[in-house]
Amino acid sequence: MLHTNLTSSEQPALLLDIGTNGESVLFTGKARDAKLYAASAAAGPALEGAGISTGMGGVAGAVSAVKLQGKTPICATVGNVPARGICGSGLIDLISCLYAAELMDETGALEYGDEFTYATTADGSPLTLTQADIRALQLCKSAIRASIETLCLRAGASPDELDRVYLAGGLGYYVNVSSAVRIGLLPAGFEGCTQSVGNAALGGCVRALLNPDA
Repeated sequence: MLHTNLTSSEQPALLLDIGTNGESVLFTGKARDAKLYAASAAAGPALEGAGISTGMGGVAGAVSAVKLQGKTPICATVGNVPARGICGSGLIDLISCLYAAELMDETGALEYGDEFTYATTADGSPLTLTQADIRALQLCKSAIRASIETLCLRAGASPDELDRVYLAGGLGYYVNVSSAVRIGLLPAGFEGCTQSVGNAALGGCVRALLNPDA
């Protein structure tokens, strides 16, 4: 909150850290009652690579972004090295692409078989997304989205009223907001007002050390 100057906003603003636990703080705005509401959603480890068949953290070789050319996935990896697995931002992108290309339906069911090959490793081994992987992300997504909507409900502010949305943490830095909106992780109104703030926890510590009055 210190790092983003969250409480300086005149209108409602949200700080969201997406991970195994989705921490979030909603400030109602100085123009309203200037209250802070906080929540933590037990989202599960899918977005940090655990519980995903080819999942891994955001280290060298992790697929971090995906686009489709027709029905062929084009993947970018951390460090621009051969793919070894997929991290959270890549997982969100991949599932968003599958849905947009109608390779997955609105329930999350793959249209052709129980897995989809999205990349190959340096030795030619396939890296696949399974139906179980999609279900794991859906559980994670639902917990985070529910926490956002619950905060808004308790604060009396709809998601469309938020003036600013800050995404914190490693995943927040790399996530494609359009993809997150397409799969329902974030409400549609967030696309135009969301910004990444990186390691906000460290930034807040720096501010507190440099200015004890903060």
